[in-house]
Amino acid sequence: MVHTIENKEVQPLEIDNVQSFVSEVLRMHESKETLVFRGHASTSYELKPGIGRKNYSEDIERKVFYDFKRQYFSYTSERPISDMGILFLAQHYGLPTRLLDWTYNPMISLYFACESKPNDDGCIFVVSLREIFFADSDDDRSAPQTLREIMSIKKPMYVVPNYTDARYKNQKALFLLCNMPYRKFTAIKKTFIIKKESKEKILNDLALLGYDKTLVYPLLDSLSSDIKRMYHLND
Repeated sequence: MVHTIENKEVQPLEIDNVQSFVSEVLRMHESKETLVFRGHASTSYELKPGIGRKNYSEDIERKVFYDFKRQYFSYTSERPISDMGILFLAQHYGLPTRLLDWTYNPMISLYFACESKPNDDGCIFVVSLREIFFADSDDDRSAPQTLREIMSIKKPMYVVPNYTDARYKNQKALFLLCNMPYRKFTAIKKTFIIKKESKEKILNDLALLGYDKTLVYPLLDSLSSDIKRMYHLND
């Protein structure tokens, strides 16, 4: 069984500056397609959700989810109204799930491709969006609500969360809910390679354009990190 979305072979395009990336993205948008983006800091990373990267089993996935569901409320005031909302929360805080993060904003994906792994080439994947579903909706575009429904989907689904979290809003986030989390996602329209020697310059240019750590991760430690970068105080 394979992903139901058609896959086409794409030739990666090397990028070494913000301007060339923006030009390519604008050229792609001329087709009027809705595009979404995902940045990897290393080309060695697989396009596979966290729960499927090592020794996947449905039993382990259920146990991981329900352990989180039983305990999360002791650590946060957030109260999702469905298992899908809890899954978003778990993903947000680093728990392996069957979700893959994507963004409508290409500049956010470029930031993620450059923010770490300075000795590795990064990459950006681009997908043409055909259909989206919404978290906690009550119409026929609603995403699955219970874990049983989530684990029973027959094809990959793009799900837009409620933008109650500043991080989701700032990152223009949506998620790919994978039907087979143990398989790499392959329905890619375009791939960009970000050369490792260009990462630092790209990050500096993105910061000038307002795409800095404070925007992507709106936390006080991000503010400190951005101030250090501004005054060249990084180690």
